[in-house]
Amino acid sequence: MKNLFLTAAMTFIFICQMSAQNSSIILGVNGGTNFSKMSFTGDFSTQDEKPSRRIGFQGGIDLGVKFGNFSFLTGFKYVQRGGKTELRKGDPNDPFVMPDGSLDVGVQNTKTRFTNISIPLLLRYQTAGDLSFSISLGPVINKGIGSIKTEETLNLTVNGEIGPNEYENTYGDLGDDLFRGGTVGFMFSPGIIYKLNDNGHFRFNMTYNSVGDVKNDNFLTADNFGNVGKASGSIKSNALIFEVGYEHRIDFNIGSKY
Repeated sequence: MKNLFLTAAMTFIFICQMSAQNSSIILGVNGGTNFSKMSFTGDFSTQDEKPSRRIGFQGGIDLGVKFGNFSFLTGFKYVQRGGKTELRKGDPNDPFVMPDGSLDVGVQNTKTRFTNISIPLLLRYQTAGDLSFSISLGPVINKGIGSIKTEETLNLTVNGEIGPNEYENTYGDLGDDLFRGGTVGFMFSPGIIYKLNDNGHFRFNMTYNSVGDVKNDNFLTADNFGNVGKASGSIKSNALIFEVGYEHRIDFNIGSKY
């Protein structure tokens, strides 16, 4: 992460050196909806379990500098993420096993939700004109806050509906921490920017955000024989985001044209 901040600082210095004219400081706010999804492998996966997207909300502030058609953008975002899975067992030869040892068939629905504070480090290109098109891309640094909450509901033929039962996990690097505390992802974000006046701009972005593996590498699990060891496999997260925002641009000049 230190290398990312160093890269961002060097990029900012480069921007300042190249931006003798037509530069702007960007201050903005944003908010939107994300449709996040989780995928599991190894010890975290269950055969025939189907993942799907979960709706969440996000919002924050934008900070940046614009130089010509290019901008460097950062800021802070509060992001709700997670995912859903569905597991259907209708075959009596492969049923759910109840705590009392009885067998049943039906559907298990699981919802996972967690929250990140995110810091994007994006380079944006914007076409000219009052209505312009933009493309932003770059890394994003994520810090988990609160806890990871999992809600499980069973709808069974004999036992009916069971749940929802809720479980909590924590962030960290200990054996019982499910997610690592910090992750680095990648964002790709095409958008539209509309000029409201000399300083005000409205924007809309559709963003794909991939975080990669969020699993804590030290997380411990037990096998069917009670042997405890580090869990193998991965927990990956990605999101499709629809976001609107307002940017206020303050023009400035660096250096002299003489």
